[in-house]
Amino acid sequence: TEEHSMRVFRILKNSFQVKDEEILAAGITHDLLEDTLVTQQELETKTSKRVVQIVQEISHPRGATHLEKIDYYRQLISVSDEAKLVKLADYLANLEWNLNVIKNRELDKYPFLNDPTEYMNTLKAFLDSCRSSYPEATALVTEMMEKVENLSRK
Repeated sequence: TEEHSMRVFRILKNSFQVKDEEILAAGITHDLLEDTLVTQQELETKTSKRVVQIVQEISHPRGATHLEKIDYYRQLISVSDEAKLVKLADYLANLEWNLNVIKNRELDKYPFLNDPTEYMNTLKAFLDSCRSSYPEATALVTEMMEKVENLSRK
């Protein structure tokens, strides 16, 4: 959603201290290829090739099945460092949302959060691949992930 995209942008800018405008733009547009009808060609007419490349790297195929998404999450360990930074912000925004759902006892609305084990395992592998390039950002995401895991066990 627009709100999520802006949250990713704010995390990149404020929490991760990103100054690079193209990485910030990738944060805002990171879900366009997988969650809307916008095509790569359309995105290329609106922004730089570098932004499009970052967005492509972190986009799963539109309409991907659960298994395809798990495969996509596993492949994130090999994306560029720029794409990893945007994905770290995306994960942090998603984990904050997950934490709020759990705190507000709304799990019945989002049953996929009842057993986040597979998701968390792929996230941990991704975080391991980011630690050397982005230790502070990785630490923030790890901390939020641990909060979600601890609260979901209760």
